[in-house]
Parts: sequence; C-alpha cells; structure tokens
Amino acid sequence: MINVSIQLSKEDCLTSLKAEGHARQEKRGLDIVCAAVSTLLRTMARLLQEENGIAVDGSADREGEMELRVSEVPREKKEKIKGMTGFLLKGLLDLKSDFPQNINITINKEWEE
Repeated sequence: MINVSIQLSKEDCLTSLKAEGHARQEKRGLDIVCAAVSTLLRTMARLLQEENGIAVDGSADREGEMELRVSEVPREKKEKIKGMTGFLLKGLLDLKSDFPQNINITINKEWEE
C-alpha cells in the first residue's frame, strides 16, 4: 500500500508531504497506481522547486519513499501554491477512490489561532 501524509497550512497550501510504500497492483514497472502517484508527487515537487521565493527541500533516497517540506511561501505566491495543492489533492483523492486497497491518504491542516 502507498501511504501519503500531507500537511496543509491554514491557507490550504502544502507545507509537507511524506509518501512511502508500493501499490502492488501490478508487477514492478507496470503498476499504473504507483506510476500515477509518483507522477503527481514528482511534478508537484518540481513545480515548487521552480517557483522563485519558495523554500523547498526534501528527499527521495530510496525507491518507494519521498519527503517534501515547504518552509517559506511569500504572500504573493500563496494563491498559486493553493491551486497547485488543490490539483495534487484532487489527483491523489481520485486515485484513492478508484484504488482504495492500494492508497491511504492522511491530510492534516493547521488550525487557525
């Protein structure tokens, strides 16, 4: 099973994510569930890294694992990051709906003080 844990800011912007595991829907290299999750997560990471003014770090040191942290988002970039985050969540949640036995998603949101 792929486990994805996502932390959102109170503005619904991604602040961190951690993914680990394998869907095991098909043989290695042929698993559309793993491929879809990997594509969504890697694209999100690359888009964030390409945004000027956003502090991003993370790792994908082993197959089936990825961590990403967003520590700084300027105010003028928040709406864009919120849209990117919404796209990521929609894709992941749709995959979970289609393949509930292969994906577990946990979403935590900062509470307003």
